[in-house]
Amino acid sequence: MNRIKELRKSHGLSQTELAGETGISNQAVSFYENGKRQPKIETWQKLADYFNVSTSYLMGLNSNSFGNRIKELRIKHGLSQDDLAKVTGLTRQAISNYENNERTPNKEIWEKLADYFNVSVPYARGEIDTELIAKIAKMIFLTHAASFDVYLNKNDLFTGYDEDDTTIACKLMLLLLQQLNLNISEEYEKIVDKTEKILGKSDSDPAVNRFKTKQYLSDVTDGCPENNFEKDIEDAKKLIDFYDNL
Repeated sequence: MNRIKELRKSHGLSQTELAGETGISNQAVSFYENGKRQPKIETWQKLADYFNVSTSYLMGLNSNSFGNRIKELRIKHGLSQDDLAKVTGLTRQAISNYENNERTPNKEIWEKLADYFNVSVPYARGEIDTELIAKIAKMIFLTHAASFDVYLNKNDLFTGYDEDDTTIACKLMLLLLQQLNLNISEEYEKIVDKTEKILGKSDSDPAVNRFKTKQYLSDVTDGCPENNFEKDIEDAKKLIDFYDNL
């Protein structure tokens, strides 16, 4: 079943209701569901935001498939298979075969596609987004630099409350868990359980005492309130955008 149609029905919405909720015309919704028209990337994002899913999921893509990653990149750049063939010098049939996982690009073609889309070859292959993970790691280091958290606040990166470096790092860690396709809620519970076990140990243990003195572990779990993961992850994404503009 078309993923848009599937989500609409699971939310108990008619096409008219979905159109009203998203500002998309009723006819456009019908065309998208019947495969007569492909949404623009802005429309994909609008629908994904409404259903609280990723655009890749909404497109019916499996990010672990190299063919689907090529298709995802092509759609995000607003290109047809013919368009991509022209700008890369490949044939439309070859691109179709790659997207359907019927053929595997050789090294030169991977590099050509990666260069065109300005991504790494591993990312183009549908592997883990190592570029994003590297940015997350670098931002964690930056947020622990002297006064960097103050600098972030002065630039209004977050609103509504003050952030410290531990809280910011925690938000970035949640984004990292998401990128690794781990169950965030489940992993969070494991961290909390381990924290409670460590804090319950004797102060005679030098390592435990050091953690307690710095209040590091309690700060971590307090910094990422349970059931607020979506907001924390959105904050982390702002940090990555900020990193890209440094």
